[in-house]
Parts: sequence; structure tokens; C-alpha cells
Amino acid sequence: MPALVRTSFLSSSAATAIVALSVAPLAPPVEARIATVTAPDIELAATPIGALPLAFLRNQLTFCSLICPFIAQGAVTVPIGVAQAPGTFLQTLLQTGDLAGSLGAAVSAVTIPADAAAEGIIGNDLNLVLPKAQNTLEVAVVQLMDVFAGQTTPSAARDTILAALDQPPGIPTVPVGAHGLLQVATVEAINVGSAVAFQAFETVLLGVVHSANAAATTLASTHSMRAAIMAGMDSVRATLTTARNQLSTAVDNAITNIRAAAGHPVSAAVKAQRQVGHADKAGRGVAHRADGVHRLHRGSHTG
Repeated sequence: MPALVRTSFLSSSAATAIVALSVAPLAPPVEARIATVTAPDIELAATPIGALPLAFLRNQLTFCSLICPFIAQGAVTVPIGVAQAPGTFLQTLLQTGDLAGSLGAAVSAVTIPADAAAEGIIGNDLNLVLPKAQNTLEVAVVQLMDVFAGQTTPSAARDTILAALDQPPGIPTVPVGAHGLLQVATVEAINVGSAVAFQAFETVLLGVVHSANAAATTLASTHSMRAAIMAGMDSVRATLTTARNQLSTAVDNAITNIRAAAGHPVSAAVKAQRQVGHADKAGRGVAHRADGVHRLHRGSHTG
């Protein structure tokens, strides 16, 4: 599943940074070893090296608890729907005598459970798992860059990363803390890459299921092929609008933040123009989360 691939990719990237910081203090320079002799209490108060791998493993279990039940649900309910579809078609046809409505009822037996499972898998991934995983990765990358630049110590970096790992899924509470052009550009590259590879892709994937379900359930309830096609197209348009806004928001934010880090802030006129543009997009039916992660637009359908 794309959600699991995305989780594995971000998790492995974060794990690389965590391992690097975990190993960093094992061979400190002579000066560092001499300095710690006079203040051993500072080292004792630091985050234990093993705390990061344990917190990382806890995160993987938490992410699985949010997604895996819906994978299991879909693995059971969708095949059952497929098996029931022929019987549903014949029963509805005998009761109503309407071929189109019977076809819609049969397809709905598959699309309804598929839609419910996909919403749980991809919806939770986009709204709960991805924000935390992406934030943790960015925090780890920034802290690793700070360690290499001598702007922080490995123990302080571990404390910050552990705080990111321990935050609950959903809206991040730990600031990334990027500073300087290189760090800001690196973080924004992660943001844009995530918007392209994960947010927009998963939104479109979920939209395919939503659109199929909207068309099938509309056909079952209205017996109108035209109404079913319209319902499916409306769902497709809403999905594409959401995906387009995810991409444009990520790119706009990246340009704004990189320009600011480079000492070339965006003019007030450009900011106002972008705000008007985003307001127009929001007025066309795209719902936004407070943390900038878009909620998915669900196509209307009957249960």
C-alpha cells in the first residue's frame, strides 16, 4: 500500500539521522572527554542513547495501529462484497426490474467497503501519520546539520529529536527549527517532495475510490446513468482540486521561506495576491486543516 511505502520511506530516513546522532558521542575528541570529567552530572542528565531507537519503534507501532486495522478490514469486507455482488444484482433486478439500478447495487456491494477501508488507511495516513513522520524527519535532519556545524551537541540534538518522536500523531507541536538558507532549503525540499510523492498521490488514489463509490451508489439510488456519471465527475474534480492545492501550497510556502532565508522577503503585494488565490481555491470547496495539511474531500454517496 502507498501509505505503508510512504511510512517506511520517511521512517528509514528518520532512522538514519537517529542512528547517526546515537553513534556520534561514542568517540568524542580528547577535549570533550576532559571537559566532561569536571561536570559528569550534565552527561547523566542527557537523553540515553537507547531512548531514540525505542521511541522510533513505538512510533512504528502507533502508526500501524492507525492504519493496519483498516487494511485488515478491507482484506475481509471487499472480497465479501465481490462474492455478494452477483446475488445482489439478481435480487435487485427481480425486485425492481431496473437494469441500471441493479448494476449500481451490485457495484456498490464492492465500492462501499472499499471506500470505508481506503478512507481509514489513506485518510489516517494523510491526517495523522504523515504530519508527525514528516516533522520528525525534518527535525532530525536539522539537528544533524546543527551537530555537524558545531551549533549544538549530540545530547541536545537527541533531546530535540526525542521530543519530536514523543509527540502525538496529527498536528506537529515540535518546531522544525530550520535556520539559514541551507537548512530552510533542505526542509522545503522535503516538504515539496512529500506533497508530490505522498500528499497529492495518496489524495488522487483515495479520490479514485471515492469517485467509483459515488458513481455506483448514485446509480443504485437514482437508476440514472447520467446522474451516476455526474456524481463521479464531481468527485473527480474535487479530488484534483485538493491535490492541486496541496502542490501549490507546498511550492508557494517553499518559495516564500527560501526567499526570506536568503534575505529577499516576498513583497506585501505578492503575499496579498497569494492569499486571494488561496481564498478563491478554498471557496471552490477545498477544506483546509489548521496545520496546512488538507483534509480529503469525500464524494457524496449513500451507505
